[in-house]
This record gives sequence, structure tokens and C-alpha cells, in this order.
Amino acid sequence: MRFHGGLCGATIALLLLAPSLARAGDGLHPRTPALFENPPCMTIVNRSVDPVLHFEYTIPYEDLKPVYNPDDPATWHEVDDGRTHQFFAFCRDHDPQNPLPNWITWADVDKAVAKDLIDPMNIPDSDVFETNADWKDCWFRITADDDRRLITFAEAAKGVDWDTTGLPVGGHVVEGYTWEPWINIWSFRTGVVKVVDSDDLAASPPALALEDNQDYTLRWRGAADERLLLGGRRRDHHRLLVVHRHRQARVGPLPDRRAGRRRPLRSGL
Repeated sequence: MRFHGGLCGATIALLLLAPSLARAGDGLHPRTPALFENPPCMTIVNRSVDPVLHFEYTIPYEDLKPVYNPDDPATWHEVDDGRTHQFFAFCRDHDPQNPLPNWITWADVDKAVAKDLIDPMNIPDSDVFETNADWKDCWFRITADDDRRLITFAEAAKGVDWDTTGLPVGGHVVEGYTWEPWINIWSFRTGVVKVVDSDDLAASPPALALEDNQDYTLRWRGAADERLLLGGRRRDHHRLLVVHRHRQARVGPLPDRRAGRRRPLRSGL
């Protein structure tokens, strides 16, 4: 499951605002997302200067695992390190219709099995990152599995220091992970982080990010901060955004159906 502010907003808001309405161990307890408020569209990390990138996140409310009580069935199925956050980087984005795997490792699956939360025979290799062929060599831990963060305001206030040492040069996207099996969720972070080892643009592959605006235009921002304003109506905006999300972005004129002609792109901001 992926949390995104514009997806099923009314339902998500209901779940977020009413954390006490459901029991903890039966899968109905609302999972708490990590929230990223207005990150930059493009961030450059030059490791020849500093390999560590600090980024911020927030939470909508605190959410701690209840203390085990043998007389309270709601506490029976909580894994020991549940209700925590972890952060990951990916070498590419993904379409919302093709969600990220629900599990990080089979060791995590074993934890859920030990609490009678799942049947491991129902978990395919593709739903666990360490055995998913499509994401091989494309996912990277920002924080470790044994260093998952409690969902508290104090922990969120620390932000995250991401050491990019050893990460492949190029563009990456970041997502937050809420570990609370069996329903774990992903929290989307906008923007692209490009990791380079020098100021030489030719020494690293290109990276692009698209940002949308209230006037239904798109700003195309490159790693060298080249910017191009793409004019378009709501339908054109949606089309281009979907194309970008599939990583098949193309530069070209936008259709103007009302005028029966093609509208050229306008450069500059």
C-alpha cells in the first residue's frame, strides 16, 4: 500500500484522524505514514564535498506499540519492532498501479508468521525486496532494518541523515516505510535526489524531475537546474505526469484540442 495525499483523501483522513477506532492486532489499526512537506524538486548531493544529505519528515500523530497484555487480544499480534518507520532510496520511481513490495526481507516475514499474522505460503518472492528480481540492485536502505524509528514527534524532529557513500551515481527517489505487519505502507516523497562525485555534469547520467503547479503547467527541472515551462490544461497535465511516472518522458509540443493545432513549448520561468 502506498500513502499519497491525493489518493482516497477522505478515507485516509478518516483513518488518520481516528487512530483509536480499530484494534491493533486485527489489521484494522490505521498505519501511520511518514509525511514529507515540500521537499525540493531536485537535490544535488556532491560527494566530493559531503556525502551526507539531511532531510526532514513529520508524522500526523504519535503511534506506539501497546504493551503486551495476555488478557487483551488486541496486543497479541504485534511484532516486537512494529509501528516504526524506515527510509529507502530507489534508482527509479514506480507507477502507483505497480506498488512496491510489502516486505523488505524474509526475516520480516518470519516475524509476522511468529505472530500468526500471515501464512508464508501466500507471500510470493516478488513481494519481498530481497527476492524481487525487478528491483534487484535498485533499492537501497537509508536507515537500517535494526534501526527502525519509533513513531514519535521526538524521533521525527531529528530528521534523517542519509550517508550516500557507496550509492551508485545518478538520480534516486526516496520513500518512507511504515513497518506494522501484515499491512505495511509506503509514504511517497516528491522530488529527485541526484548523487554525483564531482561538478562535471558529463561524469553522471541525466536526472529529471517534474513539478506541477496550480495553473496546470509543469516545470521540468534538470540536475543542472535547466528549467522548461510546459503549458497545458488539466488533461494535458495528467497525460504528461503519467508519462513521466512510467519513465518515458518525451519533450514535444502539447496538444491544443480547442484550437485544433499543436501548442509549442515555452522556455523560461
